[in-house]
Amino acid sequence: GGGRADAAVSDLDTTVPPAPVVLAPEHAAALVGVDYPREQVLDVLEQIGCTVAEAAGDQVSVTPPSWRPDLTGPAHLVEEVARLAGYDQIPSVLPTAPAGRGLGVAQRQRRDVARALAEHGLTQVLSYPFVGDVHDRMGLPAEDERRRTLLLANPIADDAPALRTSLLDTLLETARRNVGRGATELGVFEIGLVTRPAGLVAGTVPGVDRRPTEAELAALDQAVPAQPRHVAAVLAGPRGVDGVLGPARTADWADAVEAALLVGRTVGVTLAPRQAELAPWHPGRCAAL
Repeated sequence: GGGRADAAVSDLDTTVPPAPVVLAPEHAAALVGVDYPREQVLDVLEQIGCTVAEAAGDQVSVTPPSWRPDLTGPAHLVEEVARLAGYDQIPSVLPTAPAGRGLGVAQRQRRDVARALAEHGLTQVLSYPFVGDVHDRMGLPAEDERRRTLLLANPIADDAPALRTSLLDTLLETARRNVGRGATELGVFEIGLVTRPAGLVAGTVPGVDRRPTEAELAALDQAVPAQPRHVAAVLAGPRGVDGVLGPARTADWADAVEAALLVGRTVGVTLAPRQAELAPWHPGRCAAL
């Protein structure tokens, strides 16, 4: 084809000779949990193309082949031993769990309150804490502190960009949805967190090149909104079933007050009802405890 042979022959080789790795064969058993004999470990390493030479003590110097640039440490060599020897030889052994200290006070209180309300005939529900114009629909006054919400930077729904400030913000919607689907006897409750950003101080995010100072940590704490844990319940419809003594009575204010008193008794707090006014409840028909 018109070509001409050149007398000079060259080879451009950019590969780097692999660096030897010092390995103690007993390290395979300690890392995997299988008692691999020393001869088996060395044989597997030679099978994958490694050059094995004796080193100081009981260790060996393993030089990986040029086509295995991923073998750069003892753990990589042990992984090859476990792979070729068979993963099925690795036993499944559960570690012994240390003795715990039991539930904390707050954990026991949450469980006790949930159990007491469930035994009282209510059903526990879990609602998403994201809200939108719920405060407008509830008719809260403009100066009501529950209107001060924390907006999310990336809400999952454009019509619910804020975090709830009261469990009723989402629990009433849950009750409405159940009533709309034919639930005539309704009693639901929820135990969850609310977000109260009142008094929140905006903070700056410190860099990662050093440990934050005590002042920066305190500023971060000031920037975290208060998130108290609340419990709320909604009752509607008849309480019980019709019987020989007459039809079932309809849930009223006494049932709501009794549910709140039950929560207080469960956690060891004595509550005293008094008349109050708080939207969205009817003036003169609202109680505070």
